[in-house]
Amino acid sequence: MHHEPVHTRDLAADYAKLCRMLGYFEPEAAGLLPRMDRVAEALSRRADVCAGVLAPRL
Repeated sequence: MHHEPVHTRDLAADYAKLCRMLGYFEPEAAGLLPRMDRVAEALSRRADVCAGVLAPRL
């Protein structure tokens, strides 16, 4: 197993890169991805969850 620490990464930039890369291979899937996943929601809650204001949701 490989465990990459994510707490110091720019996860929004990583996600944008992933969507861009997917668009090169499957443009239709790249358009659907943001409507199907919860990455934007999770990233918007990150600061509050880390501060203990909101409970994490899985």
